[in-house]
Amino acid sequence: MRKASTIFTWIGVVLQTVLYLVRGWLGFIPTTSTVYTGYYYRTETTWSTPLWAWMLIIALIVISIIVAICREISLRRGNKVLVGVLTIIFASKVGGVLTLCIPEHQLY
Repeated sequence: MRKASTIFTWIGVVLQTVLYLVRGWLGFIPTTSTVYTGYYYRTETTWSTPLWAWMLIIALIVISIIVAICREISLRRGNKVLVGVLTIIFASKVGGVLTLCIPEHQLY
C-alpha cells in the first residue's frame, strides 16, 4: 500500500505540474481587439497569462513538490494523517487517500 501511494502521489505531482504549465502557456485571460481589414471590422480574441498568474502557478507547483517530499519524511517517522490530508489538498487525490489507508506496520 505504501509503494502504491507513493507512486500515485508522484504521478499526481507530475501531471499537476504539466497541466499548470500548459494552462499558463495557453493563457486564461481573454483580450479582444477590433481590426479593420479594409472591407469590414473583425474582432480578434487573444489569450494571455499575466505575471501574477505565473507567480501563482509556480507557487502551486513548488507547494505540491514540498508536500510530496514532506510526505516521504513524515511516513518514515510514522505520521500519516496530516501528510495524507495535505497530499489530498495539494498533490494527488488518489495518493492522499492511499496514504491515509497505509497500515501502521508499513509506516516504519
